[in-house]
Amino acid sequence: MLHLGRIVDMGIKDANNMGAAMAPAAVDTIVSHLKDTGRKPSYYDAIITGDLGHIGKDIVSDMMMTYGYNIKSNYNDCGVLIFDKESQDTHSGGSGCACCRYCFFRIFI
Repeated sequence: MLHLGRIVDMGIKDANNMGAAMAPAAVDTIVSHLKDTGRKPSYYDAIITGDLGHIGKDIVSDMMMTYGYNIKSNYNDCGVLIFDKESQDTHSGGSGCACCRYCFFRIFI
């Protein structure tokens, strides 16, 4: 079943905090998928978002817990996988499309 995301505006005003701005929509999509399919997060080897960064990844994990889903063991974010938080001073998201392509290109090629 294909689940397209929708806009979930939580009122984030900081344009440099895209992870926090996009995290609620990611949660909405993941929760909708899990409810529609009746699956638990453990059904999946990995649940991956595009590039919410470290901040957005933490928000997604915390928000998923409020819905009763613990995804910490199999959830990751492409931006977190690519960028080094310490040496590159990355915090909160960049280009999810580019990060996803890079991560999956490296996995499958």
